[in-house]
Amino acid sequence: MAGEYAILYAVSDAAGNVASVYREIIVRAAADTTAPVITLTGSASVTLNIGDSFTDSGATASDNIDGNLTSSITSSGTVDTSVVGN
Repeated sequence: MAGEYAILYAVSDAAGNVASVYREIIVRAAADTTAPVITLTGSASVTLNIGDSFTDSGATASDNIDGNLTSSITSSGTVDTSVVGN
């Protein structure tokens, strides 16, 4: 876990003399340089006839650091099956 930590080293001799020293350890989060991966559910290309219904199959997303990001996916765009598309 990222943060600062300290380890105390201590020793005493036969005469009762005591010595101690701290070691400071700083743990940093690794640089996240890898983009998440989005995987389409179903085919990347869908062909419909005019009047067909369309239901988006969705997608999943994962990240090597943040794990499952599927619930964070946003999508945009619309499909109008009443007219021929471009």
